[in-house]
Amino acid sequence: MQDTILNNLFRAMRYSVILTMTLICTITFGSFGMTLVQKAYATNIKNLVVVSDSVLRASDIFDDLPADANKVLGAAPHPGQDMVLNARTLLRIALALNISWRPTSNAEQVVIRRAATLVPAETIEAALTQQIAEKGVTDKFNLVFNAPIGTMTLPESEAASVEINQFEYDATEGRFKAEIVAPSKDRPLLRKMVHGKIERLLSIPVLNKPVQAGTLISGHDVQWIELPAYQIQHDIVLSADEMVGMTPRRMVMAGEPLRHQQIAEPLLVERGDLITLNYNEGPIYLSAEAKALQGGANGDVIRVVNLSSNRTLDALVTGSRTVAVK
Repeated sequence: MQDTILNNLFRAMRYSVILTMTLICTITFGSFGMTLVQKAYATNIKNLVVVSDSVLRASDIFDDLPADANKVLGAAPHPGQDMVLNARTLLRIALALNISWRPTSNAEQVVIRRAATLVPAETIEAALTQQIAEKGVTDKFNLVFNAPIGTMTLPESEAASVEINQFEYDATEGRFKAEIVAPSKDRPLLRKMVHGKIERLLSIPVLNKPVQAGTLISGHDVQWIELPAYQIQHDIVLSADEMVGMTPRRMVMAGEPLRHQQIAEPLLVERGDLITLNYNEGPIYLSAEAKALQGGANGDVIRVVNLSSNRTLDALVTGSRTVAVK
């Protein structure tokens, strides 16, 4: 009986010692773990990095690294492109380089963006325009490409320039093919083939404001626009002189190409007007009052009735409410 009591007592004391040691270790190593965690977060990552070099270094990703930790990790993205490093990749890099950083979540990432020089489409089009002009095309024109030419992306240190390396032009059909190199022929880092055609432009007169029928068109009412030649039909008015002094047959809107049948000489005589009828033959000059049976513009021949003789005549319109007979 006594032995049983002693065994139970020793067993209880052993459990007490184990529990005490466990608590001590938990507290000790827990504190040490917290120290490690705090140390792990001593270095921070950069969320968005713009690099100019062709290689990616540890210092591009992590802040406050010692000089010996600034190691090359690999190739940087191409100029103008992005590279995303997720939390797992960042942890792998940190462990490999013994960097005191650990991700707080799987959502952490670093975006690496390679700085670049962008050659816009306008620069490419200007070089082609100059090349076509050197081929003897003196008319105004637009360039119509078979596909969008887009931009050309060069390393940041390069100039935003292009040159024409090869050029073919069919003057009969107005088509061209060219090889574009950037930034220059001496340094052709990029090449691009472009195809298209020349769209010739013509300047035509149009009204700069709406004009109603019967209103005389003056020089102040005219402006010029450019249209592709294929859009201009044979009956379009091409000269401002053909418009000035004329009047629309119906109201005409601003900016619209005018057709010859849309305009006419203004009526100097309206139907029913009391008009002056002149007769001039050598030394003989006679004048009488008449009535217009028709309306007419300058130079039109209309029917009138001589109110003195009540005789119907054909008369030539010569001015406002004035006609002449021979």
